[in-house]
Amino acid sequence: MFSQWNSVLLQTPNIFPSKRKMDRNVVVKARVDDYEKIEELIFHFTDSLGSVAVQEDVYFNVTQGRMKLRITYPNRNGQLIYYRRPNTVGPKISESRVTEVEDAVSLKNLLCLALDQLGAVQKRRRVYVKDKLRINLDEVEGRPS
Repeated sequence: MFSQWNSVLLQTPNIFPSKRKMDRNVVVKARVDDYEKIEELIFHFTDSLGSVAVQEDVYFNVTQGRMKLRITYPNRNGQLIYYRRPNTVGPKISESRVTEVEDAVSLKNLLCLALDQLGAVQKRRRVYVKDKLRINLDEVEGRPS
């Protein structure tokens, strides 16, 4: 069974210079009690039905930051995502680098040979976009409704 979560990503200006360019976003995650109501509110705000994807995020143990492989089904393509984000409640700045992957399942098998897998999350994600705001409305497998 999937439960509903959503996250909001806001593109922010480059306020933390670094040697390696990383994208910066403000991330807000919140539990949604009334999925249909929030879907309706987001629809009216964005004037869009959004796009839907089934995804698996596989998390790996790395020496610094965080790394996940996002696999999109049924086509098995995905993204290898390295990111840094504090473990705090509320809005937080997330810095990330993303590499597109054609055969993410094969890459997952290879990464599992070299790195410890911390866990995996399966979800159905609806993505809404308005200007520079992206809203992800997730139904996460295994989370209580």
